[in-house]
Amino acid sequence: MIKIILFKSNADIHPQIIQYHVPDLAPHQTLILSQCITLTPGTTSIDISTDYKTITIHCIDAKNPEAVTQDIDTHLKKPLKEFTE
Repeated sequence: MIKIILFKSNADIHPQIIQYHVPDLAPHQTLILSQCITLTPGTTSIDISTDYKTITIHCIDAKNPEAVTQDIDTHLKKPLKEFTE
């Protein structure tokens, strides 16, 4: 985060609001995942849908939103599912 704040110009930072769909997670898994996302530097979970199937995420620098969701799938969602199932 410090590197982004201090060394990137405003034109090089691409903040995004991303809808991250999690239809395969139980409500308690969605809640845990949203907290893990918030703990990741540069991302904040800002909303969970009432059916617990979509997490709205703010990313400070998400030039490629698909890469962000793939990263969450690989590094957060997959280990969470392994741990909680």
